[in-house]
Amino acid sequence: MCNAQKNHLQLAALLEQVTDSSSTLTNLVVSRIRSEVPHYSVVPLPSHREAVGRQVVGILAGLREHRTPSASQISDARDLGRQRATQGIALGDVIEAYHVAYREIWNELLKLARTENAGHSEPLLAAVALLWNWFHRLSAAVAEAHSDELRTTSTTRAVIQREFLEALATGNAPLHPGLATVLGFDPDAPFQVACLEGLPRHLITNLDKELADSGGAVLYDDERTVVVLQNHPASDFLQSMHALAASAIAGIGHVRTGMSGAAESLKDAQLALDRASRLGRSITLADDWLMAALDDSAGHLTPLLQHGTEVAASNDRLAETVRAFATSGFSLSVCARELRVHPNTVKYRLDRWRDLTGWDVHTVDGLVASLRCLEG
Repeated sequence: MCNAQKNHLQLAALLEQVTDSSSTLTNLVVSRIRSEVPHYSVVPLPSHREAVGRQVVGILAGLREHRTPSASQISDARDLGRQRATQGIALGDVIEAYHVAYREIWNELLKLARTENAGHSEPLLAAVALLWNWFHRLSAAVAEAHSDELRTTSTTRAVIQREFLEALATGNAPLHPGLATVLGFDPDAPFQVACLEGLPRHLITNLDKELADSGGAVLYDDERTVVVLQNHPASDFLQSMHALAASAIAGIGHVRTGMSGAAESLKDAQLALDRASRLGRSITLADDWLMAALDDSAGHLTPLLQHGTEVAASNDRLAETVRAFATSGFSLSVCARELRVHPNTVKYRLDRWRDLTGWDVHTVDGLVASLRCLEG
């Protein structure tokens, strides 16, 4: 018997032995994968063992029969790739798991070969190319299906996001609770909506991925970019947004319940964004609701405030004193310290402002009118 035939018989015997203990090898592979690729913890252990066991047995059978993967095994690999994509496991982790599995199969064969052949592993030489062929073809099938699934899921999500935004913007959201459900929201729970400005389109997907796992989604069309939050603090969202784009600005609406509440929160957010753009920084509507509402009515208020605006433009010190008075707790002494003048000077300037504009900053109406016209 020539060496090639001898090696072939020895390889067949090794493969038989490994096949007989395939359940032990399967458990080892599963344990190694879950240890080395932590994201596999999302895969239920029984189904993980079943998938790995099926692959181990199939690979060993293919090596014994000296054949490449069958069409059904390629199909199974594609199904697994799609499944891992829906479970949120990154493609790199999936391929790493395949590396672990093939490494452990090879190590088991190598250990047996050296035990059975006085430390020599020549019988395995014939299996190297074939085992690599199995790894290459199955991992390629997994990768292709995984990528296809992500593209399909991403496209579907994008369509639903646009439909949800349209429903919110038109006030028809209560008629489409299913859109919220598909995006991972509870249509009956509280929502908080933010309108964004200055977030580049190529970063929207990154923000959406980050929010999708923690109660949020980014909706956008050609006119606007909107973030819908649920059980996700607005402060955390702002931190994520500014980490991606420091110059981006958000206006955040009130927390409101249900689908109709989400639509109202969008209106809040649009109002807040107008104010945020004016200030050059992100705000929630609760931060500055009065001025935001006045901004929204600017066209109606201009004739009423025009005279005060003209007075402020030609009297810088009066305008400065009114602003300082408002930010000093309406205290003449605190305002005076801030401006480094005598309290009587503050009183004189505020009286002069009242004489010129007709607005007494010691009253609510007078203070609001004064502050609004000082914004120009």
